[in-house]
Amino acid sequence: MELRKHHTQMTSDEQSALLNKVRSTTFTTTPYSWGRCNQRSLPPNFIQALQSYGKPIEAHKVGEDLRVLVRGKVAGRSSCAVFSLTKSVVITVWQNDITDHHATLDTSLYNWEGPITF
Repeated sequence: MELRKHHTQMTSDEQSALLNKVRSTTFTTTPYSWGRCNQRSLPPNFIQALQSYGKPIEAHKVGEDLRVLVRGKVAGRSSCAVFSLTKSVVITVWQNDITDHHATLDTSLYNWEGPITF
């Protein structure tokens, strides 16, 4: 079962806890996430910059794996990474145009009604 919670549905305590966990964890890259960084010619500090300055946008639970989508501005672009808090790995990375306001966001996917725990 998958659960998702958008940052607009999170309490400030949940957002703070996720942010603190992302910032205090040492993450490794997967071959996939490292390849995505190279494929997009992302700067060497891309993941560290998001980890240090990004904000949690979504919590996503896939089975027992708790993941956090973090977004921030890196190299003048809206940048994103998905961090697995359970496995301490970076799942994937990408960049959006800074003017992308996610008009096609499917809010029906955000079905996590209880508190975020880890």
